Amino acid sequence: MRKIFTSIFIILLVVGITFTIGSKVLYPLKYKDYVKQYSSKYKVDPYILASLVHEESTYRDNEYDSSRLNGIPKVTDEVALKLSKEMKLKDFKPEDIADPKIGIEMTAYLLSKGESGINLTESIKPFIIRNKDKSKNEIDNYSNHILRCKAWYRIFHFRLV
Repeated sequence: MRKIFTSIFIILLVVGITFTIGSKVLYPLKYKDYVKQYSSKYKVDPYILASLVHEESTYRDNEYDSSRLNGIPKVTDEVALKLSKEMKLKDFKPEDIADPKIGIEMTAYLLSKGESGINLTESIKPFIIRNKDKSKNEIDNYSNHILRCKAWYRIFHFRLV
């Protein structure tokens, strides 16, 4: 009887440690409030939004640099300005994209421009080609990666919705 309780305790301990590592280290959700807010505002899947944010930034804050892709959506200054006009963001400057709140909103907006309900690839295609066209193979590979990431976010952050 003692072996059974010990075995159950060890299994529960391993599951608990795995869940903690998965949710805090491998698939963190640093900006949960922004993900919830903008997935609701733009009517996009919060798990896909969290997956895109994770994939593009791994939740690292980056300084703005005009010579590279910036912010969570990793866009050029030109694309950031274009999107800010479409989104009607007031007084937007390219360096504002480094703000996680604006980056997540822009990512949600890009995601909302996809053809939802068809399949994941078509849903996230506007996000994938935000800076330049990509091959069908590149789009499919990225979509498959986001789909796997979404599955992990559903497991580790099941209370997101």
